[in-house]
Amino acid sequence: METTPPLFDPNVNQRDTRVLTAHARAANEGIISKHFGNKIIDELFDRFHKKAEENSSLLNNPSYLSNQLFLVLIRK
Repeated sequence: METTPPLFDPNVNQRDTRVLTAHARAANEGIISKHFGNKIIDELFDRFHKKAEENSSLLNNPSYLSNQLFLVLIRK
């Protein structure tokens, strides 16, 4: 049986919001671009990064083993 290591070290309390934003963008940019176009991508993830910075205390809480992303986008 093979096991894979955790995606992050649970003993490390510091989470880098730049890395979080880059991972969120890599995972979601394609589908968001397909539905809403490329024009909003930079602004969307700039805002995401600002929100992550504002709430970095939640990211650095050791009781949070994972994070979830919930986006609501409205087509203009």
